[in-house]
Formats: sequence, structure tokens, C-alpha cells
Amino acid sequence: MFKSLLKTLAVIVGTLVGVVILLTLAFNYWLSPNKFKPEIEQWFLQQTGRELIIEGDLGVTLIPWLGVDTGALKLKNPTGFDQPFLVEIERSELHLKLWPLFRKQLELSRIEVQGFKINLSTNRLGEQNWLIRQPVPVKTALAETAPSSPSAWKDNLNIAGLAFTEGEITWRDVPNNRHIKFTDITLNTGSWRPGGKTPLDLSANWLDVAIGKPLPVVLKTEFQVDADFKKYQLAPFSLTGQGLHSQPYALRSQIFYDQPAQQLTLAELFIEFAPFQAAGEIQINQLTSKPTAIGKLNTPTFNLAQALTAWGAVPLLAASDSLSRFSGRLEFTADSQRLDITNLSVSLDDSQLIGQVAVDNYQQPVYTFSAEIDQLDLARYLPAEVKTEANLPAVFKTGVWTGVGRGHLQPVAEASTTNRWLNVALDGLIKVNQFRFDKIKGEGLTVQLDGKNGLYQTTHSFNRFYQGQVAGQAEFDLRQSDVSIRLQETLHNVQLRPLLLDGSGQATIDGLLSATAEIETQGRNNQQYLANMNGKFSFALQDSVIKGINFQQMIDHVKSLIDGKTAPATHPDQQTVFKTITGSGPITQGVWHNPDLAADSSRMKISGQGLVDLIRQRLNYQLEGRLQVKSGDSEDVRKASRIPLLLNLEGPWNKPELKMDMAAMALSAKQGELKQKADKLLDKLEQKIGPGASELLKKLF
Repeated sequence: MFKSLLKTLAVIVGTLVGVVILLTLAFNYWLSPNKFKPEIEQWFLQQTGRELIIEGDLGVTLIPWLGVDTGALKLKNPTGFDQPFLVEIERSELHLKLWPLFRKQLELSRIEVQGFKINLSTNRLGEQNWLIRQPVPVKTALAETAPSSPSAWKDNLNIAGLAFTEGEITWRDVPNNRHIKFTDITLNTGSWRPGGKTPLDLSANWLDVAIGKPLPVVLKTEFQVDADFKKYQLAPFSLTGQGLHSQPYALRSQIFYDQPAQQLTLAELFIEFAPFQAAGEIQINQLTSKPTAIGKLNTPTFNLAQALTAWGAVPLLAASDSLSRFSGRLEFTADSQRLDITNLSVSLDDSQLIGQVAVDNYQQPVYTFSAEIDQLDLARYLPAEVKTEANLPAVFKTGVWTGVGRGHLQPVAEASTTNRWLNVALDGLIKVNQFRFDKIKGEGLTVQLDGKNGLYQTTHSFNRFYQGQVAGQAEFDLRQSDVSIRLQETLHNVQLRPLLLDGSGQATIDGLLSATAEIETQGRNNQQYLANMNGKFSFALQDSVIKGINFQQMIDHVKSLIDGKTAPATHPDQQTVFKTITGSGPITQGVWHNPDLAADSSRMKISGQGLVDLIRQRLNYQLEGRLQVKSGDSEDVRKASRIPLLLNLEGPWNKPELKMDMAAMALSAKQGELKQKADKLLDKLEQKIGPGASELLKKLF
């Protein structure tokens, strides 16, 4: 009996299975989903304006899952884009349980997509292919059978998970010539239902085609959305990967999105790009209408030089310990047109900067800024080559032009293209309380910078520069490959001796220096700037002392040699005091021509002329000095005043040689004696012959 019962049950079950198989075969035969492919494609076109191509066969299952398997799917790009398709899918699979549908429960199996490609692009006109136009209501048979209220299922929705494999996403920005690819994309999630959390893991390799090196990236998070599909969160969120130079990076946060409020929040934000780290928070309001971001970031102290080295930008600066300590903090607001950075505070080595920066109109940016720096040693941050004798003009070392718009003196091989400056406007103010260039120092440096479209001007000054002041203006024309520069500079009552001591470690000249310069030049590097330099320069040195030279003693020596007497003993005070030393002249092709050098002391007058070669850093002067005769001076002094002191000053300008022209001086002295004797003879003849005889003879001879 038991065997008969089992046999009967087996027959019943077999019959039911056969019926299901026959029903499934009949459904696929009479109701083949492939018959609806044109209807599906037409409905999708009407809804999105995009053409959907269903290349493969559609497969349908009924029991135990109601499901659809697709072959290849392709979504066409609109016209105007190089790539023919926006989305390509090799295979996808979606199943849902049949029986829960009768209880108004929607249980989906794991949604699988294999071999997908997404081609995102911005074309030459700035159009983006991922933007879908607003749907157009169209009545079709498929539309009429669609559920009228999908939200009715939200409380009973359950998805077993997502599995996207063998994916690729490409982004092309044609106007900016950018091409980035994400390959080997794998996305997996756990089961999910509204209001619940599900883990989400994504891995891929990203590739900047211009660089050509694929780099790994991994995203891990837990995804949650409320039952009303209005509030979303990715918490915790972690994005990690590897940079171009194998350095790791990480971004961690708690991300929340409130759809009704259009608000996206990145809380507990942490960014690491070894060894750089930053922490803060960002909030974006009106995300889908008019996005506006506010936030703050804080960077703890790290070694910026090591970071730049790790990122492939090795800083070869004059000071080996420069950029060793960097930290900062800021607050910002930003929208589609403007970025404002406020409460900016930056510490770099021993310098502290506070200020604010704004960028208006990203397409043609206008930068406005103000900053105050407590102390700055600029020489520490120049390229290492600048501080060598071969590349740094001595006038710069001595500080005559310290802090005066000298960016063009950096020894670069060639200036890069200036096109990037043509759409940039600048308007800013920088103050440095204590300024240094190596050992040269000044107080109260102010630089005002403004300009646009490749034409920029600076106004700059020192409130206190070695007890004096410095002020000037500079103009830079960056519209051509050769940069044009115009400088106007004024120094007033600058103490020369301490300036020279700080600049070169030695000082043979003292006094109060005042100078003016007007210079024009153009070029692409230092040598061209110097070779093309034209303008004029003048100076006046008040109450000066030249150490190591005693012009009075030189004349005494010369007089003794001419008279055949023993030279007097060397005077212990080897210096000459001048009331004024002045000079002026034009600068032509990098050479200063000084035809009117003049120096005046209580007992000596010196005049001369010469050249200063700024390119070769050499000078060549011919000088003539004479004693000044005063009432009551002895005959020896009067005699000495008739002997000129002829000098040649020549050589490198940091160590020139001063030599007396003895032959010319002896000839001049003899000529002076002969003239004296001739004058006495003519006077005697005039006494014997009569008035006017001496003048007649002078004309004859």
C-alpha cells in the first residue's frame, strides 16, 4: 500500500513538472519577449531621446524566478560625439520571485551585468553626452502595462545584490584634451532593502591616457537609503589607491545626501596623499539647482620637500632645509562662478602667512588676494643655481635691487608659453613685516599687484631699508613669448656700509646712497634680459668714506718720485673721505655708460668716466684726481695740486684693480713744469719789449 502511495505521488509530481515545462515552453513560444524588442526600443527612445539597440535575444523564465536574460545592449550617443555608443553591455540578468508578487512583495535576485562599457564625453562645443532630455509622455502598449505607482512596492522591496564585472568607463574632455579611463571595474553589493544598510565594494584601475600608467583604486562603503528614497548615506566611506609615483592616497568620510533639501555633506573628511594629510568637512547646498559649497580644511605639519619629492617634483632650492615644515588651515565657499578662501593661515618653515584669496569666473579667472607675512627669507626658496656667482649679478647680491620684482632673474632655460596668462586678471596686496634675502634685510615690504590679459603692474616699497627707503614700479608684458619688463626704482638715504657687509661680507665704501633707475628689457631668460637692457641710472653718495685708499698719500708719493726724493712714510689712516660721489648715464644693451663720475672732498676732487658691463660683470674706469688749493696753503701744496692723480679701475666688479698711470702722470708733471718756465720767460719778455708781447708770442707758439 505504501509503495502504491509513493508511486501515485510520483506520478502526480511528474505530471505537474511536465505541465510546468509544457506551460513554460508554450509561454516562450506564443509570448516570446523578442517580439517586444521594437516596442521596447521605441518606448525608450520616446522617454529619453536616445536610441536603444537590443542586439541579443531576450530570455524569459517563470519558475521559480520570473526573470529576463539579455544579450548585447547598446545605447547610442547623440550626434556630435566621436564615440558611437554611450553604453555597451555584453550580458545582463535580472530575476524576481513569482509567488511573492501575489503578496505585493518584490524580491529580486542578484542583478548581474557582465562586460559593460560607458563612454562619457564633452565634445568641442562643450556638450555632454550623459545629459538626458526631459521625458516626453507617449502612450504605448508597453507604457500602459507599466505599474502606475512603483512606490507602492518600496516597503516590500528586497534585492539580493548587484554584481557588475569586466567593466570600463571612459571620459573624454575634448576642449581640454583630457582622456581618462577606468578599466577592470568590479562592483559587488550585499542584499538590500529600503531603510537597510548594504556593503558596497568597488575596484578598478584608472588611467590618464596622457601619462599611460594604470593605477589601482578601491572603494569600500556601506550604502543606506530611507524607505522614502529621500535620504541617502555612504557611511563609512573609504577610497584608497596609488599615485603616479607609487605613493598611497586615501579619502575617508561620512557622506550624507538629503534629496528634499538638496544637501550633500562630507562629514569627518580625511584626505591623505602621503605624506600630506588634511581633515575637515564640506557641505554642498542646492546640489541639483545651484550648487554652493562651504567647508573648512586643516593640514597638520608635514615635510613639504619630502612630499614634493614623492610626487615627482624634486625641489632644488638654495637652502637644503627649506620647505621642511608646512601646515595650514582655511575656510572656503564656492559656487559655479566663484571661490572664496577666508581665514587662510599658512606656516612655512619660520614664516607665518595670514590672508584671503578669491577666484572669480573660472573660465577667465580674476584672482584677488591679500596676505601678510611676519617674516620671509626669499633666498631660501630660490632655485639653487641662483646663488652662484655665475648666475647671480653682484648688484643683486649687494641688495641694491633686493625685493624689487626680481622673479625674472630665476635661471630658467627658457620661459614657458605665456598663453595661460592672457585670460587671467590679478589684484592683490602682499605685506612682509621682516624681509630677508640671505643676510640682506628690510622692514615693511609692501607689494601691490594688478593687471589682466597678460599686462601686469606692481607697486612696491620698503618702509625701512638700512635706515633708508626703497620704492618703485614694475610692468610686465606676458602677451608674447619674449617677456617685456619695465622698471622704475628709487633708493633714498640707504646706509651703504651695512648693506655691503650683509650682502658680501666686506665693505670698503660707506655713506648714504640715493639712486634712481629706469630700465626696459625683454627676453626669455636671464642672459637675454641683461643683453637687451636699456634705460638710465644715476646715483649720489653723501658723506662717504672709501677705505684702503689715501689719494693724498698717492699724490705725495708721485710728487716725491718726480722730484727724485724719498717717498714719505705710509699714513696709518688708509682712507679718503668724500662729501659727495655722483654719477649718471645711459644703459645700452646691458652696459652702463658713466661719463660724469665725480667725487668731492675737502682736499680732493676726482672726475672720471667708464663702463659697467652687466652681462660680463666687469667695469673699466679712467679717473683723474687733484688736490684742492685753499688760501694759506704752502708752495708744496700748490705744487702738488698741479700734479694730476691718474688712475685706472678695471676688472671684475666684485674685485677690481686700481692702478696709477705713472707714465701719463710724469708726462703731465713735466708738461706742467715746462709751462711754468715758459710763462716766466714770457713775462720777462713782456717787461722788456712792452705790454702785449707775451700774448702775441703765445698765439705764435
